[in-house]
Amino acid sequence: MNQTLMSAYEESAQASLEQANCLPLAVYHDPSIFNAEIKEVFLNDWVFACAEAQLSQSGDYYAFEIAREPLVIIRGKDGELRALSNIC
Repeated sequence: MNQTLMSAYEESAQASLEQANCLPLAVYHDPSIFNAEIKEVFLNDWVFACAEAQLSQSGDYYAFEIAREPLVIIRGKDGELRALSNIC
């Protein structure tokens, strides 16, 4: 992993609101940073996918990918929301 880039990322992310600007541009394109985010963020906590109101009718669905995993949320005929992973 690019330690210099990771250090710049961490420093930017920990800045106070008054000093906040943006992350270094390179972190948006660096595969090692992306892999670290998958491990430390996306696989460790809940991640917002969509608002329940977006799936108000039976049969409504939202397909997306989080951390390289294809997912779908669907509103069933019974009105319940279900999330499915397309990993076999």
